[in-house]
Amino acid sequence: ENRCRPVRSQLKQLQLQRQDLERELEIAMAPLEQAPKMPGPDCLSWVNSNWFTSICNVVVAVNLVVMFKFGECDDQLPCLVFDNAVLVWYLVEQFLNISYYQKMYFIGDWKVVIWNWLDCAIVVSGLMESWLLPCLGNDSSLPVNITSLRFLRIFRVLRFLRLLKAFLNSDMAWCESPKFELF
Repeated sequence: ENRCRPVRSQLKQLQLQRQDLERELEIAMAPLEQAPKMPGPDCLSWVNSNWFTSICNVVVAVNLVVMFKFGECDDQLPCLVFDNAVLVWYLVEQFLNISYYQKMYFIGDWKVVIWNWLDCAIVVSGLMESWLLPCLGNDSSLPVNITSLRFLRIFRVLRFLRLLKAFLNSDMAWCESPKFELF
């Protein structure tokens, strides 16, 4: 009986390992779940692609570099053109995302839609600061003090969060490959 006890214990462990491996095999052999179909038109599916996201992140990075390198240069024509071009890009990107994701853009898993709400707030603040406030001028008869709305500039700095979002959502598995570890 004493000689059988260690063998029975080892057999029990092996049976448990076998059950675990069978469960893993069953999961591995199960068909992959299809990603949910987006409610928007299929012709906009590229909005969800890595290359489009990369282009958007490059625009954000260039915008941040220019913003920090040159600071406030609102009076200079090249700065105005650049700021407006970037704002148009953000508007187009926002429009494309909302067109493709539709209600899923703002409603869904909070870990996903919180970034979309932030993006929308950044774009709306940019619209107000760059296009709406200059149209209103400094008219003292307005119910809102225009200079107090300059706090919207803080949203410009929040654009770096879009880069953080891209980093957090990226697939970094390639960093663990043997080729990468050669460095």
